[in-house]
Amino acid sequence: MGKSSTSSTPKCRICEERHFLKHCPKFQRMPVSERRKVIREKGFCFNCLCTAHTRSWCPSRQKCMVCQQNHHTMVHTDDKSSGTKQQNRNAHFKTKGNGRSDSALRETPVASSRQKHLNERLSRRPTMHVFLPTALARIVTSTGPKKKARLLLSSGEAQTVVLKELVERLNVRTTKRDGKEYCCLNLESYHDPLIKIQIHGLVKSQFHTVLPKATNEPKLKALYDHLTDLADPHFFHPSNIEIIVANDQLSKVLRAGLIQSSSNMPLVQSTIFGWVISGACHY
Repeated sequence: MGKSSTSSTPKCRICEERHFLKHCPKFQRMPVSERRKVIREKGFCFNCLCTAHTRSWCPSRQKCMVCQQNHHTMVHTDDKSSGTKQQNRNAHFKTKGNGRSDSALRETPVASSRQKHLNERLSRRPTMHVFLPTALARIVTSTGPKKKARLLLSSGEAQTVVLKELVERLNVRTTKRDGKEYCCLNLESYHDPLIKIQIHGLVKSQFHTVLPKATNEPKLKALYDHLTDLADPHFFHPSNIEIIVANDQLSKVLRAGLIQSSSNMPLVQSTIFGWVISGACHY
């Protein structure tokens, strides 16, 4: 498997190793003017750095991150004459024979200004927030009052998992099978106490689910203020997950109903616990 995937990667025309041009260390060390010269001589596309076509026929929609024009960011120049200026500068140092390296040539005011411009543009790009489909539910037990728990709805997991700390706190009876511990929980919706389900899950001491970083952006929350029955009103503030409802139990939770205002916004899914927010958002 690994051998076939390696052989499918084209051989670099610069260093003869198997990788794409943009990943070539030798190409990355070149001044921009030399990169542009190599692209012309070797027949690469100025837009995506491939060799199967020219820029006018390039299917890629990617733009230069500095000027938003149809060329790759690695070949961006501040003006049309900068390439010539860089070539003249290199020729001057070669004539002088002062032995300055390529890295020294790159540390020029023009290169420094270009990098500063690029950093400024990157800093103004929208921040991406990622939300996971979390929900709050009440746990109904026969030993005491109802307890609140935070759930994660995960279609990427095969088996529902319950945190051992929650099981011990609720004093829920467990069973053991094949060396593993299982429990049964009765969950109730916050928005409609008449809606109850029973789930069976594997008891684990800890989860390995990585939660996104918290965001304090009030505009994100305001986008969903019209949904009065959010499953997790604080979906934008990640906190501890106590139950992961996986594919084996997910059909009990999901309902018909999806909302997505645009491809750049998270998906809103209807569940018995209310609307859950999931996906990426650029804001």
